[in-house]
Amino acid sequence: MARRAKGEGSFAYDEQNDRWVFRVTHNGKPYKLYGAKGASKKALQPRIQALQQTLAELDLPYLLKVTVGEWVARWLPMVKPTVKIRTYDYYFKFCKNYIIPKLGTVKVKELTVVQLQEFLNLLASENGVKGKPLAPSTVNGIRRTLINMLTVAVDSKIIANNPAKKTKTLLAEEKEIIALSVEQLRKLLEIAGTKEYIYVGCKQLYEEDDGMKYLRWCTYYLLILAVATGMRQGEVFGLAWDNIDFENSMLIVKQNLQYSSEGLNLDSPKTKGSKRKIKVDDATIAKLREWKQYQQDYAASIGDLFPNDENLVFTNSFGKPLSASNFRRGYWRKLSLAAELPEDCTFHCLRHSHATNLLRNGVDIRTVSHRLGHASMQTTMIYLDLLPDSQELAAEKFAELKLF
Repeated sequence: MARRAKGEGSFAYDEQNDRWVFRVTHNGKPYKLYGAKGASKKALQPRIQALQQTLAELDLPYLLKVTVGEWVARWLPMVKPTVKIRTYDYYFKFCKNYIIPKLGTVKVKELTVVQLQEFLNLLASENGVKGKPLAPSTVNGIRRTLINMLTVAVDSKIIANNPAKKTKTLLAEEKEIIALSVEQLRKLLEIAGTKEYIYVGCKQLYEEDDGMKYLRWCTYYLLILAVATGMRQGEVFGLAWDNIDFENSMLIVKQNLQYSSEGLNLDSPKTKGSKRKIKVDDATIAKLREWKQYQQDYAASIGDLFPNDENLVFTNSFGKPLSASNFRRGYWRKLSLAAELPEDCTFHCLRHSHATNLLRNGVDIRTVSHRLGHASMQTTMIYLDLLPDSQELAAEKFAELKLF
């Protein structure tokens, strides 16, 4: 067998996700292209050719004179096949709205640490595209974009060092973590199981059709699963029936539904640790069985109008993936008002609630961390601050030892 030429790249088959992966290294930096699920290796060729052409252009001497704006125009197409589409969308937005307007005419090789730090600091004090100063977390996201963009410039010999790496992150204000009590969660689910809340904010009552009724019950069972597992919203929306082991009361979290510039798409979970198994109680499994039967009956009633090609547990009334924005406006916002939840309570607060209630009831932090899919237990530690009685409980437990 002939040996591959340097820079030619190689293929590998990802059995778990049923897709081909192409790998190539350029100037010491690895790049990966992921094929579509079930697609052939040949289907990757157009994207491979585009990547190789871009990599070849990086070696051209004239790039030594390139401006930030020109470099962005080359870097974005090159990085797009190597990252998740949501990550690319962030890069694109930050470059278009902030980096190019302020730094676009500056030559890449003339960028300095001081210049970039002043640029970042200014973003936190000037009004952004939405008419107000950017949050520190957003500015730090722009900083990460600069670092990644200029790292490739270093690899391409345009600059010797990456000045963005030597800038400092902005201090972000700590957001209050909202965790609902058992009583609040019970009230939320009770209201979700009724019909009246859908009229919150409506000027007049209307009659539900079968599709509306399906969506209302879909919301009810969706909330039950979120409360019982602490799964992220995208993980709940992306859960497939194939990923529920009813016999062993186990959920397999292996995909995430996200909205991007390419529309709604199913992707791998947020981090490597996010791919996990979650044990659920008998009552939750019983509710999931109820919902499965309801969905099957509804699907049968409208036939081909309900394809559900991805076999998702939760869909809209036409068997398509749920839209997060539609869910938030049509259901979560109304439920929050009807259940009198805290003003800043979001769907993500159900995740916080799951963690704190488990910890409060004696579940160890390692188990809680695994259920949430955290990359590190250090992330889970933030919930300990929500347990004001933990020190008192520790003292009581020690007293029970009766050592003296």
